[in-house]
Amino acid sequence: MQQIYESLPRELRFIQTPGEIQEAYNQSWGWFTSRKELLVEIFQQQRKLAGEVAVVFLGRPYVIMDPVLNKNIPQRFNELGIHTFFQDMLPPTEIGADSPGSDFIDWNHWKYGGQILAAAEYVGKSPGLYPVYLSAFKCSPDAFVLNYFKEIMDAYRKPYLILQIDEHGSAVGYETRIESVVETFRNHFRQNSPVPRQRARHHVSRLPFRGETILVPNYDPLSCSLICAAFEHGGFRARLIEETPITVVSSLRLNDGQCLPLSCIVQGIVETIGKYRLKPENTALYLNAIVQNACNLPQYPLMAKKLLEQRGDGFEKVKVFASEFEMKGLALELIHDVYCSYLLGGLLRKIGCRLRPYESNSGQTERVIEGARLRLSRCIATGEPKEAVFREIVAGFSRIPLADRPGTRPKVAIIGDLYVRDNEAFNQGLIADLEKYGAEVVIVPFTYVIRLILDRDIRSLWEDGRYISVMGNKLLAEVLETAERRFYQVSRDILHEDFPTFDDAIFDCLKKYHVSLSHGGETAQNILKIFSLLRHYPDIALFIHVNPLFCCPALVSEALFKTIEKDIGIPIVSLMYDGTTGRQNETLAPYLHYITRARTE
Repeated sequence: MQQIYESLPRELRFIQTPGEIQEAYNQSWGWFTSRKELLVEIFQQQRKLAGEVAVVFLGRPYVIMDPVLNKNIPQRFNELGIHTFFQDMLPPTEIGADSPGSDFIDWNHWKYGGQILAAAEYVGKSPGLYPVYLSAFKCSPDAFVLNYFKEIMDAYRKPYLILQIDEHGSAVGYETRIESVVETFRNHFRQNSPVPRQRARHHVSRLPFRGETILVPNYDPLSCSLICAAFEHGGFRARLIEETPITVVSSLRLNDGQCLPLSCIVQGIVETIGKYRLKPENTALYLNAIVQNACNLPQYPLMAKKLLEQRGDGFEKVKVFASEFEMKGLALELIHDVYCSYLLGGLLRKIGCRLRPYESNSGQTERVIEGARLRLSRCIATGEPKEAVFREIVAGFSRIPLADRPGTRPKVAIIGDLYVRDNEAFNQGLIADLEKYGAEVVIVPFTYVIRLILDRDIRSLWEDGRYISVMGNKLLAEVLETAERRFYQVSRDILHEDFPTFDDAIFDCLKKYHVSLSHGGETAQNILKIFSLLRHYPDIALFIHVNPLFCCPALVSEALFKTIEKDIGIPIVSLMYDGTTGRQNETLAPYLHYITRARTE
């Protein structure tokens, strides 16, 4: 209630108290609940009058209920003598463990997605009811839900219709499909076949499999290779999923609208198992993906399992296990090693970006980085003291001869999707291209993002009055900051920068763009990254916003960037990698040309 009150215009806050807003909320919720019960009553009454066949529309209410977006499709069914209902009108249905949709509902974290799948279960079990799913063009969450929906309907052996709505859709095209599916529904009903109960089990574990080879996604070759070493230290066999530009292109065959990184991971599994002659039944994909966030990431474990099953040829035997973002339930030493892997991998990349553009001997920094990665892998796998080893590594970097003083090139910061930012195969060697065009790259290490999000959550919990949770999060933040500061201090003579911290001014910037602290999606993170990076690197000359195809937050972020660009006076260029071999990074060359020329004039 406090958030609602503070979001009101100032003039309304003078005439409304938080208590009055609470009372209004209680009244409106009571009204909504009574109307929902009335909708169910209307459905039960009208269903008796609807004849043999009736249609239930599934989808998001802002698509189905809008007469412009829905293209008058419900009316067309009515004209053909078919009663129509919306998913909100259905009574609650019990989803048992043996229900075809139970796995999908358990793993789905989207509100409307859960409602759609529950409605699909009800329709599947109800003779004479048939589903019509209206989806907006290229809706990424729907790409997952539609896949689940199809399997539920196939399990019940019921026909269905999916219509994807866009501004180019022809009324004639829709009418033809509607007329055809009405006949299909009627023919299916006349067969009067009993509803079967078939269920394919897509098992995803929440604990690692002992004795199996753990397959780790390769979205950052430095950090993720160290994570493999962390699993080895924890008593597991582990292997990094290999990914090449060909992997990205080949993965498009597996993708029908879901997030492209997911299909890349699955294609990488297929190629890695084949290359090293692993037995699929003895391998398990690890995804650190269980998080309550405005992102499709929590859908990855189940959809990865489905894609592997669809691939067949033994790959359906690959196991999948997923953990919460905080890795709860795993051994504390393993959690610590994984965090250190992100920390050390991020520092290696930062050091490389600091030195490589200025090295006297081309390629020397990369060779030192590779040697450092191998040394840290052995260190983590065997349990050696990490700080001592890292000091040796930093000493090796300090001996690289430089042709120019670091910091003389224009700084370019990379923000955007986690899977793309540090993935050379996916982003087509973005850092190398930027350095070729004359830039010094500023990266956003994973641990930087973790601390940024944690600080935001502390402030959000404080606003909500959840003080015990604040204490727990503050303790965690202090532990992480202490650990990171220790390693950061070791590399300070090379990085020549202060340890990044976050104050209220950085988080206050969200309000200007009508985003609250409770917004946990990537768009809010992108805003925080921009303003926090500018605090630590005020001479940034360009932001590069990178994302994969079909990424919803990318589109929302781009819409905001036009305003943010004007506020900060720095261009923000968005690059969308679509899995093809087109050289996306070449569009950056003119920006760096003119930025560099302006610095020399």
